[in-house]
Amino acid sequence: MQDAEILEQLNENNFPLLRHLDQQNIILNEQPEDLIQIQSDITTLFPKALWNYIQNLKNAGINTSEYEVVFFEKISLAILCFLFALLSSTGIFHPNRRGSSFGRAVALVFTLTILYWLAQSYLAKLGQSDELHPLLACFLIPGILTAYITWYYHYHRVLR
Repeated sequence: MQDAEILEQLNENNFPLLRHLDQQNIILNEQPEDLIQIQSDITTLFPKALWNYIQNLKNAGINTSEYEVVFFEKISLAILCFLFALLSSTGIFHPNRRGSSFGRAVALVFTLTILYWLAQSYLAKLGQSDELHPLLACFLIPGILTAYITWYYHYHRVLR
């Protein structure tokens, strides 16, 4: 750096000192590959590369909640595809009953899907802003759905 101004003693109770230097060398810990990775879109990284990127940011002391939510959402969305398939198959416990219909099952799954996306986007924003742990932000709703489906299948394992 040429004509550098450095503020010192920022963590002390006294007023910081301003020091002027004609030239200052700065050592960067990043490799050229790291700078290329920063320029790329984080959401397009493969899970392993994203996890390594998150760990590098953590080691540098940078808050990684936003990136952790992106990482955990990839896993959460894969699990949710399976959970919604199980949720839609809950109608198998009421075959040929007048009280249950295919339309009601579709409406239930459609309503739950919309509610899921609303709640999940809200929880993701809470996780990105570090108001909620990223794991909890991404896996709270899948956990609730898993508990409900497990209870439902367990309850209906015997004919009633």
